[in-house]
Amino acid sequence: MGDKLWYEYQDVTGRAEDWTESPLTPEQRQQAVADFAAVCDYVAVPRMWRPNLPDEGDNHVMELVLHGNAGAIVTFNTRDFERAMFAPAGLAIVKPGAFLKRFSTP
Repeated sequence: MGDKLWYEYQDVTGRAEDWTESPLTPEQRQQAVADFAAVCDYVAVPRMWRPNLPDEGDNHVMELVLHGNAGAIVTFNTRDFERAMFAPAGLAIVKPGAFLKRFSTP
C-alpha cells in the first residue's frame, strides 16, 4: 500500500453514486478499506519510474509493484497491466476471483 493508492481507495469508497446497489454504509466501506490497509505493507516510492501503462492513472500501482517487490497485481483491470512496458519477470496479473481460488486454503 502506498500513499496514492490509499487516497484513491478513500476517494472511491466515498463516492455515493458508485455504491447505490451496495448494502454497505459509507462508514462500513471506510472501515473495510482501513481493515484492508491494516494487513498491507506500506511501500514508499522514493522516485517515480513511470512504467508507461496505457492508463496513466495506473502507473502508481506498477510503481508500488516495482518498489515493493510484489509478486502479483489483483485487479479487474488485467488488460492494461498485461500491456505494461516495464514489469518484473514472473509478475502475476489476476482478477480477484482467480486470486482467491489460487491462494485460498481449502
